[in-house]
Amino acid sequence: MIRLHLLFAAVLAAALGCGAAPSDPELVAEFRAHRAQYDTLLAMFRADSGLGRVGDGFTRPADFFSGSSQPDSPPVTAERLARYRRLFDRLSLPDGIEGYDKKRVIYFWRWGSGGGAGLGGQGKGLAFSDSLPPDRPAAFGCERPRVSCWRFRPIDGGWFILEERHN
Repeated sequence: MIRLHLLFAAVLAAALGCGAAPSDPELVAEFRAHRAQYDTLLAMFRADSGLGRVGDGFTRPADFFSGSSQPDSPPVTAERLARYRRLFDRLSLPDGIEGYDKKRVIYFWRWGSGGGAGLGGQGKGLAFSDSLPPDRPAAFGCERPRVSCWRFRPIDGGWFILEERHN
């Protein structure tokens, strides 16, 4: 009976995408192997200034959280969204790309677990920033245990490994 419960728990975890987060060396190796595709995705997202998030089957505007005015940009076509999602598939980014307002930090979501922001959960992936120090780690909110925590570890040229946690 215990084996049946363990088997059920393993199947449920796999179905919900609760596998282990990728290691830092795995993320760095994947990034280096596909750097040109990451750069393409970054350029696309920056050019689409009105987008704040492109996920699997949904989008959000760049002002989703702030309500601030955004520069006008042409509407994003269905073909363009399909191109985003093809790149997500190639790069194993099941939760897509995200960056709001002026997109000072852009998140490339590789792995997630839990309910998401404000509901408890954690995520790991890559980030690009032109405002974080490119040569040293940065952390925000991690000094208090019951707060959202964001950690950035530099890879190269504004690219970071990203880990986040929400309680």
